[in-house]
Amino acid sequence: MAVGGVLWQVDTADRRGMGRLMDYTSKGITNEWYTPDYIFKALNIVYDLDPCALEHHVDIPVFRWCKAFISSNGLEAQWKGCVFMNPPWSGRPNTIAPWLDKFTRHGDGIVIFPSRTSCGWFHDYVPLLDMILFPRGKTKFISGSGISSNPMAGIVLGAIGDRATTALSESNLGIYSRPMIYTDR
Repeated sequence: MAVGGVLWQVDTADRRGMGRLMDYTSKGITNEWYTPDYIFKALNIVYDLDPCALEHHVDIPVFRWCKAFISSNGLEAQWKGCVFMNPPWSGRPNTIAPWLDKFTRHGDGIVIFPSRTSCGWFHDYVPLLDMILFPRGKTKFISGSGISSNPMAGIVLGAIGDRATTALSESNLGIYSRPMIYTDR
């Protein structure tokens, strides 16, 4: 899972739903993985809010690109402005769904999530985004200790709103498209 640019695993004992990244996703190196700075630079947006921040670290890229942070219970808090969201990825099935639901209802920002196209939540929420982008190559997330590595699955960046959609289309990070639902089979 990713929170505040950090991938993490849900700990069933943690009532807030916060935790650490599962070993199969992080390849067992560490449990904290932050969104790399090159993604923020390519998108070139200063975000109003990161609703998934774990804690503030000056040397972690997300904290240089966001004005405000919610370090606990981001699903319950009120969101304002353009959001950068790297929500929980792993743990129980559909852990990411409540985050994507709140993000799509909020309607302004960029979200990073795993490219799990066979999951129901993927097909429920991707069509609600204005644009999606599949980055070229594997994204190398940064551990809390500065080690660079990539998750075993690819990622998708999703955008809602004019500013976020423009940022994705001008980022040169990979292939972007507007999601569409085909009803004729």
